[in-house]
Amino acid sequence: MITNIENSKIAIIGGGKRCKALLKAVFAEKSPGKRPEIIGVAEIDQEAEGLEYAREKSIFTTDDYRELLSLKDIDMVVELTEDNWLKESIKELKPSWVLLVDHYEARSVMDYFQIKAKKIGTLEKIRDAEGDPDAASRFFEDFYDFVRKKNRDRDAYARDIREKLESEEWNL
Repeated sequence: MITNIENSKIAIIGGGKRCKALLKAVFAEKSPGKRPEIIGVAEIDQEAEGLEYAREKSIFTTDDYRELLSLKDIDMVVELTEDNWLKESIKELKPSWVLLVDHYEARSVMDYFQIKAKKIGTLEKIRDAEGDPDAASRFFEDFYDFVRKKNRDRDAYARDIREKLESEEWNL
């Protein structure tokens, strides 16, 4: 999935904090040919921060996810709402060739773009600090800490899901 994402046309359903974080990470890549094209964001809360950020970036926005699904040339829909009913509705309504990335899988997409954005920023800092090996070392350490935190967060998220599933199974 990640190998094809950079040339994809993506619609995002759910315009909150996670949407804004994803959009910022995508737009950290300055070269349009190396990032996906975000063709729209759907969110019912018209004041949601991700939706407002999308507007700032001149991305199409709507309060009806079905309108997004009717847009031409969509390759992928990223669902960030954590609403399983909505996910099932998207599955039924999306064109068959469109890949659905649900809120669980979206964490991988988010991590990919956030790590890539951090890498780009780190390389820019290293270039700006040319001739200062101590600065370069600090920048690498910051990057390493960032990736390590991403891994810890992912582990905690997976542990929370596992515990929730185990408790639900126990209650059955």
